[in-house]
Amino acid sequence: MSLKEKIKNLPRRSGVYIFRDEFGRIIYIGKAADLKSRVSQYFQASDKGESPRRQWLRRAIADLEYIIVNTPVEALILEADLIKRHRPPFNVRMKDDKRYPYIEITYKEKYPRIRITRRTDNKDSRYFGPYTSSAAMRQTFKLIQKVFKIRTCKYDLKKLLDRPCLDYHINLCKAPCTGYISAEEYLNEVKEASLFLDGKNSGLTERLRRELEICSQNLDFEKCIYLRDLISSVELVTEKRQVVTSSGDDADFAAIVKEDNSAAVAVMQVRDGRILGQLRYYLEVPAGEDGPVILRRFIMQYYRRGFFIPPRIFLSCLPDDLEEVEEWLSSLRGKNVEIKAPQRGERREILRLAEENALEYLSVSRKLSAVAFEKNIVALESLRDLLWMEKIPSRIEGYDISNISGELAVASMVVFIGGEPYKSHYRRFRMSSSGPDDFAMINEALDRRLKNLILGEQESFRDRPDLILIDGGKGQLSAAVSAAEKNHIRGIRIISLAKSKEEIFVPERSSPIPSACYPEGLNLLKRIRDEAHRFALSYHRKLRSKKMEVSVLDKIPGVSRKRKEILLSHFDSIEDISKATLYELAELPGFNRKVAEAVLRVLGTAF
Repeated sequence: MSLKEKIKNLPRRSGVYIFRDEFGRIIYIGKAADLKSRVSQYFQASDKGESPRRQWLRRAIADLEYIIVNTPVEALILEADLIKRHRPPFNVRMKDDKRYPYIEITYKEKYPRIRITRRTDNKDSRYFGPYTSSAAMRQTFKLIQKVFKIRTCKYDLKKLLDRPCLDYHINLCKAPCTGYISAEEYLNEVKEASLFLDGKNSGLTERLRRELEICSQNLDFEKCIYLRDLISSVELVTEKRQVVTSSGDDADFAAIVKEDNSAAVAVMQVRDGRILGQLRYYLEVPAGEDGPVILRRFIMQYYRRGFFIPPRIFLSCLPDDLEEVEEWLSSLRGKNVEIKAPQRGERREILRLAEENALEYLSVSRKLSAVAFEKNIVALESLRDLLWMEKIPSRIEGYDISNISGELAVASMVVFIGGEPYKSHYRRFRMSSSGPDDFAMINEALDRRLKNLILGEQESFRDRPDLILIDGGKGQLSAAVSAAEKNHIRGIRIISLAKSKEEIFVPERSSPIPSACYPEGLNLLKRIRDEAHRFALSYHRKLRSKKMEVSVLDKIPGVSRKRKEILLSHFDSIEDISKATLYELAELPGFNRKVAEAVLRVLGTAF
């Protein structure tokens, strides 16, 4: 069915529409209360007032799909999920959401634990943050340990242990692993910690002062000193939060500033009328997209299930589909959420400060982007001409293999965007291919990567590369091309770079292509190749080291597989184990003095 026929037969139902280009790539995802009416607007005759974005998008559309849902709110939710999964180039994309750390409480477990993470994909956990300052976050994390004594260990507590770990003895945990605290009491401490992390800390200081008074009356001076220092830490963390609203708001204030095809959003988190923190995000936006649409798409990416969602959100401009966004946020929160755009008063003043922060952040981000682009534009243009490409390659992926006679074989994938490494998208593969067959390993690595491009399940694999660089010669190149053909991938330039003479091979030539006239482009390829080699080699060395550690532990009498796992989970390396004291080893779950002595004896440490 042709594109025109598909448009003609669109239903008048709520749903999500997906535009694809001539290569089958998803370029735009949108939602509509009436699919037929909304999609048809993209193909109506243009006028002088039409934005360049609409013109570019219409020229690029080669095919469309749609998904029918029951209500506009369901369409809103599905649109947000699909945009996060596929990251289309014509949609608003939030660049900095992976940068900030969070504090996670694992509510799915009988005895929840607390940990620091940058991943927020566990639907059964609660996440607090993000924190712009790692130092402030770790200070808060340590305070939670000292006050509420929530466990941080990885033990599976389906059955109780014989003895508690070191955290119990240094007063950082109440040892739910041994039953020293009931599940009800422990969960109450977790609840109190959650309230503190949400900014609800008004009663914590009073609680600690009451404990201090009781200890003072009992002449327990050692605990008095501990509680006094704890109160000082709590006050130090909380006193930095400035009172900004007399009404004691629990609210987020989000303001947007836009210039050309980039924008910045600043979010000020206010809890109990005090500023808890401020977050700033740089956005890639399509030319011609207006502020309300950008802010709505930002909200759909920023708020997720498992995060604290305040009852009120104040925006610098309101989205057109306000009621649908409020309904979606209310469903995430489980209670009503109200969105407003204040025009006067103290709330408007907070938004003004957020706008100033967003403007300053956008200015700095654009300057940094411009410097990086100017630095690499010559090399990228040279590379385009060297490889006879129609446009500058924006995303380049490099691959290499590392192994010793086929043992512990690994492959690396490095990503360069705009000529600069994009390390959050680096990936490593353990190879299943047997024997020292580099061709089979390259084929396997590319096959796994390109399958993920189609599925779009992992963020680092969703974006389509413009250029794939293989470390090797014609054989490695043929293996990579075979993987692309197997997955029916077209439109991606695949080349290889041989180390010996720095020769570049392309599929359409049997001999290497001349590169002497394009030194900048060749140097960029060498830089990507060397980075892929470094990344693969470092992973291979790590696996070799791990294997050696395991083999050393196998020689220790009395150290079973379970005890080996416990040692490796508590210590980073064999060297760290050898530096441990006899007491530290004997106190590990499942260990005793005899086993601890055997460990230190084999590792050559006197005790």
